Amino acid sequence: GIRQMSLIETAPEERLPIKTYLFDHNPSVIKAAITRELNRQGQVYFLHNKVETIDQAAYDLQKILPQARIAIGHGQMSQRTLEEIMLDFYNGQYDILVCSTIIENGLDIPNVNTIIVNNAHCLGLAQLYQLRGRVGRSSKQGYCYLLCPPHRELNPEAQKRLKILREFTELGAGFKIARRDLELRGAGNILGAKQSGHIASVGFGLYCRMLEDAIRYAKNLTQEKNILEESSQDRCQVIFELPIPAHIPADYIEDDRQKVAIYQRLSKIETAIELKELTEELRDRYGKLPAQAQYLLKTTQLKLKCTKLLIPSIRVYKDVLFIAIPFIRELSGKELYNLSHSTDWTAQQLDGCLKFTGLLWGGKVGNPEMPSPDELLEKLEKIILFLEKLPAKPKNK
Repeated sequence: GIRQMSLIETAPEERLPIKTYLFDHNPSVIKAAITRELNRQGQVYFLHNKVETIDQAAYDLQKILPQARIAIGHGQMSQRTLEEIMLDFYNGQYDILVCSTIIENGLDIPNVNTIIVNNAHCLGLAQLYQLRGRVGRSSKQGYCYLLCPPHRELNPEAQKRLKILREFTELGAGFKIARRDLELRGAGNILGAKQSGHIASVGFGLYCRMLEDAIRYAKNLTQEKNILEESSQDRCQVIFELPIPAHIPADYIEDDRQKVAIYQRLSKIETAIELKELTEELRDRYGKLPAQAQYLLKTTQLKLKCTKLLIPSIRVYKDVLFIAIPFIRELSGKELYNLSHSTDWTAQQLDGCLKFTGLLWGGKVGNPEMPSPDELLEKLEKIILFLEKLPAKPKNK
């Protein structure tokens, strides 16, 4: 299955939504925005994401704000130089950092509460959201100015990105923006026909298991023989249709998420040791196992044995038990007699299937009953054990 997603929507105390504005590139707007921030003893990010012209952008800023202390930072600088600039900016030795998207992740400077993004139409929605999150990281009001070239028609996608960012300014809006970004760009082709085939025809769970096998094989983590054995077991999905209440009662595990997690673990168990460990864990966490949970664990144990024997299904229909054995040889008359004798049912083999009749024998006179769950599971275990010990060829009479 797919893990559920946790959403953290509660903002830290005293955090304020960042005010977001969209303007044409205008020196007056830039000067007013930076001056307001400097007047309250704050600092500013000026993002210009073209390294070739970043020096010119800093020079233009210095002309309109001659009193401001300006530094430049981008990813093509040496590590030591960049580190020194960032430390000096953090310590308040510069008022403005003219930078590339290098500030997108990991920076937390509470005194920087204004960011101006030049050529915002060239950046993706997720990038813009991350960049906006670099400011407003204290109790002070944060401001984000998105600048676009004047007198230029923006393409429809860019207009939608900028509109979304202006619409979703409340705290904790990241998930909503991510959903809108997914709508704009599409989910890609990770589950499309070109990449993974028709996933709907095999189911997501089986697809994931097939994918795991392919990855392990590619990485040579197991021998090819083991991979083939596992794949053959994957193809044999054992189905039990029995009149047995095999489930986890609501009063044993009350939390639905925990219960689903246990069912998922049961479905992935491949060895008796894993089943024993899970059984002990259930007793330790939730107490004594109720009868229904014991039946569930017992049927899981029998399914493991059926998987090894390549038995795809065991069903009870009306008063008849059917066990599909397509890969087990034909049983001799003596072997069928021994099976009948050990179960008190009449055993027959027809077209790759064992058929047991007489399940209702032993009930009340005139009112026959099905065997109890314990009796039915006990006899099923006898049958499977008999098939496990079956020799390759029938013994001579």
